[in-house]
Amino acid sequence: AEILCAVNVCRSFLLMNVGRCSVEMARNDPQVDPDYIARGNILVIESGDGVQPWAGPIINLRESLSTGRIYVEAVDFLGVLEARSTGQGEDFTNVASGSVFLYILNRANARGSTGIYAPGSVEPGPPIYDLVLGGQSLLSALRELNSRTEYEFWIDLVVSSSRLSATARWGQRQGEDRASGPYLYEGIHFS
Repeated sequence: AEILCAVNVCRSFLLMNVGRCSVEMARNDPQVDPDYIARGNILVIESGDGVQPWAGPIINLRESLSTGRIYVEAVDFLGVLEARSTGQGEDFTNVASGSVFLYILNRANARGSTGIYAPGSVEPGPPIYDLVLGGQSLLSALRELNSRTEYEFWIDLVVSSSRLSATARWGQRQGEDRASGPYLYEGIHFS
């Protein structure tokens, strides 16, 4: 459902880390349907200012009776990978990093879909030697893979009126590494 009544939209885009979004809306607005504004549903933010769409699952809802507003918080799709973990004792020796990347994505979707799809093909990337991924989050495993290869991962979003698609990508580093912090905040860098 399209909701045009949201205000105070704040979203962050992070490279190889979990971005967040918060938005508020009036509780009594007829466009605010509790079936759509629910924990676990996907929140998509689009703007006509040329900034890429933002999407991810709703993780928190808070209603304020005093202000008559609903406050919605969401994380981007990489937040889903932060919540799932690798198995114990998974180790890789002399294997292409692209194969490990695909393994991690397949592991993420093994018990239930994350909404993040593997690409049709992936660059093989440099070989990995003695990589142990024991019991850490899948996002931490991807960061470890990044630290060993000079390759990056990101999510490509395709948003249209009939479809939402999130595809994970793996490729060579594209410029300066800014993995430790945000590179774009709404309200500061654009409005």
